[in-house]
Amino acid sequence: MLGFHDIFYLFVLYTSLFFLLFWLFVALDHAFIKDEKKKLKKLTSFPLVSIAIPAYNEERRIEKTMQSVVDLDYPSEKIELLIMDDGSKDSTKTIVEKFMKKNKDFNITLVSKPNRGKGAVINDALKLAKGEYFVIFDADSTIQSNALLEMLPHFEDKEVAAVLPVIKVRNPKTIIEKFQWIEYLATFFYKYAMFFLDSVPVTPGPFSVFKKDVLIKIGGFSENNLTEDLEMSLRLQKHHYRLVQVMNVVSYTTAPDNVVAFYHQRNRWYKGGLVNSLKYRKLMFNKEYGDFGMMEFPSFLATGILIAILFFMGLIKLIKQSVNWIENLIKIDFDIFSLLKSFEFHWFNISYNILFLALMAMFFATILIVWSHQAHKEKILKYGWFVLPIYLLVYGLFVMTIWLGVFLDFIFRRKQKW
Repeated sequence: MLGFHDIFYLFVLYTSLFFLLFWLFVALDHAFIKDEKKKLKKLTSFPLVSIAIPAYNEERRIEKTMQSVVDLDYPSEKIELLIMDDGSKDSTKTIVEKFMKKNKDFNITLVSKPNRGKGAVINDALKLAKGEYFVIFDADSTIQSNALLEMLPHFEDKEVAAVLPVIKVRNPKTIIEKFQWIEYLATFFYKYAMFFLDSVPVTPGPFSVFKKDVLIKIGGFSENNLTEDLEMSLRLQKHHYRLVQVMNVVSYTTAPDNVVAFYHQRNRWYKGGLVNSLKYRKLMFNKEYGDFGMMEFPSFLATGILIAILFFMGLIKLIKQSVNWIENLIKIDFDIFSLLKSFEFHWFNISYNILFLALMAMFFATILIVWSHQAHKEKILKYGWFVLPIYLLVYGLFVMTIWLGVFLDFIFRRKQKW
């Protein structure tokens, strides 16, 4: 007879497998590999576009970011570049000023103010922007030159408020960066499927394009928010605007290259996601918001909660087994060798239902990753044959650990800045 632990594990596995298969079938149903740009008209005019780069201590990377803007296949006189220096303590300002001297023909404005956070400087840029479209461009990223030509035609649909590129990790070298390379490909594969059901959950920083009037209408970006990009997407969904995820424009970004940096980044993401999920909880299971309200949005909060419960259940079980083991040691006067000799492994104690579902989830996760590489036109073994198997085995443990840290931070009221 199955115990409570086994029933809960089965529930988690069934739920995970359901969502995994659901989005795979959505992708399949919409002929995923087809090129969407064939359905769009080419630009016949070139509206003014304002590109804002919020920067804090970005001396090592911001020049490449600015250069990728200058290299865009778009009339230079139709682009204004706003560099928002958020009180940098390094040479960011000096590097920007040198770049401006080299590119005098390009409309570049540098604004330096005391540190106030990303949301605040984006709003400052929004007030200065003269363009019809407003782009947020993280200072650690670069964009393909075709970006605006491919993204702006989507705004022919009056309900579209934001168009988003694919994001890939730039030149991953460490195993953590290679894990994120796989994760990003799978994530944006899913986001493209979500686009067909108007369920895109986030407008990320590396070159998201917005209608400026819409941003102003809904009050600009949330300040003092750990994930202002997620909050903005939820607000757009709340006001029934559409978010478009394209597949034919790529922004390359810098990812954390070690476990500690990765933990801090994801801790902020998950914590901000949890706070914003609670803030917009009225969207959850609300038919007014379609598949986003009924499926995608609730799943994020559920994932965090289920992972936390799984961890604590496993911890309790481990403690109980350890106590039993110590009690047995006491009974035999700590004769460890005798205890080890009497140890027997019983295969039939394994829940084959749980094992079967776990293997099924692993199988379909592999299909997802392979398919996502094909959709992004990337080789599955690009960074070594061993990366994918290790990713499938250990990446989930990383995520579980981060979620545990998030809940502990909330319990002990630890504050975290952007």
